[in-house]
Amino acid sequence: MDFFSNEVFNALRLLTPGFIAAWVLASLTVDGKKSDLQRIIQALIFSVFVQILLVPTRDIALWFGRNFFAIADWSSVVALAWSVMLGVFIGCFFTWLVDSDCLYSLLRKMRITKQSSRPSKS
Repeated sequence: MDFFSNEVFNALRLLTPGFIAAWVLASLTVDGKKSDLQRIIQALIFSVFVQILLVPTRDIALWFGRNFFAIADWSSVVALAWSVMLGVFIGCFFTWLVDSDCLYSLLRKMRITKQSSRPSKS
């Protein structure tokens, strides 16, 4: 039973920042209704982004601690705090991408799509 609860905790620790990023994006944008499956897939993709960005964040934090001053040792609690902050940052960044239409503008110039990030009325 202890193994099961430990595995569940580890899975939640890895997935929570992605769900936070998806929640921030859904809260701050006028996005069409998405199905639950689409939202879960989006959160899983954001979780991958968070885990990828956590590696250089850890390296920068450890470098800063060695060269200037150390606040705390890198631990699972510190990693969780940074991953939640990265989840909020990623959610805000993707909100900016959607609201500013920068990404779709670039894709339209490259003739990859004709869509915009704004929801259509039809």
